[in-house]
Amino acid sequence: MIETELVSDYFSRVLTISNQMKKNGDKLENVTIMEKILRSLDPKFENIITVIEETKNLRAMTIEQLLGFLQAREEKKKKMQNFNEQFFKAQLQEKEENFGNRRGCGKGRGQGRSRGRRGGRRYFNNNYKNKDIREFEKRSWKR
Repeated sequence: MIETELVSDYFSRVLTISNQMKKNGDKLENVTIMEKILRSLDPKFENIITVIEETKNLRAMTIEQLLGFLQAREEKKKKMQNFNEQFFKAQLQEKEENFGNRRGCGKGRGQGRSRGRRGGRRYFNNNYKNKDIREFEKRSWKR
């Protein structure tokens, strides 16, 4: 199977070859055809192949049922891929719209605020009394 090929196209190609082999006298059972199809599928179907082999009885299953399982998986993967593409496009578009609107973006400054020269919580802490404030200011200017 080619990586970009659809499951239905691959099945029709395999079934035409198996029908030609049956015309030439080969005895092919549906189980052997289904096993060969499962072995030759693209690696992106590896999970569903494992599930089918473990849970389904290939002798009781028809080729049409196998085709239905694989087509359903293919459609589900396409929908998820489209959803992911739309999601990432929306995220990229949102980032582009909000890039210039952030505060301090590209100015080399932080986003915090300062209280000025004597600012900070220590200056306004109630543990310091009026005479201790002057000593505190002297100590802070020495640093």
